[in-house]
Amino acid sequence: MRKAVTRFLSTTLALCMSISLAVPAGATSPDVSDGDAQPYVDSWDALVEAVKHGGSVTVVGDVVNDTGSNLNVSKDVTIDLQGNLDLGQGHVNVTGRLDIESQGSSIVNGTGANGGAFYVETGAELSLTGVTLQGAESEGYGGSVANYGILTLNDV
Repeated sequence: MRKAVTRFLSTTLALCMSISLAVPAGATSPDVSDGDAQPYVDSWDALVEAVKHGGSVTVVGDVVNDTGSNLNVSKDVTIDLQGNLDLGQGHVNVTGRLDIESQGSSIVNGTGANGGAFYVETGAELSLTGVTLQGAESEGYGGSVANYGILTLNDV
């Protein structure tokens, strides 16, 4: 009888452990770590947070920067832009590598001392594919982009 109870308890414990391990990772809000950015974002704050960690990010819907803050890209980030991005009174400061890919979305507005929408620092890289840039204002150099690094434009 003692062996049967021990076997039952061992089996029950193993079953409970396998059930707890089977809970999908997305069931709760996971912590975002470097190189493992949130896969989908739909707000400016979520985009800013995801970009801090690097990796791939998909922007769904139109995202508007109504805070006036800048988007600082210091790591390798790829953004799949599936809506329009309104930079408002902010801009994107690139010190790492940023690839933005889209199939016809617009990046509008943006204000900066140099480069209204994007400021690409020395040693940094910016690649834009399939986007329209419009309405950015710069007080100094560059209209939409002030580039001091590597700039690649495809179907822009």
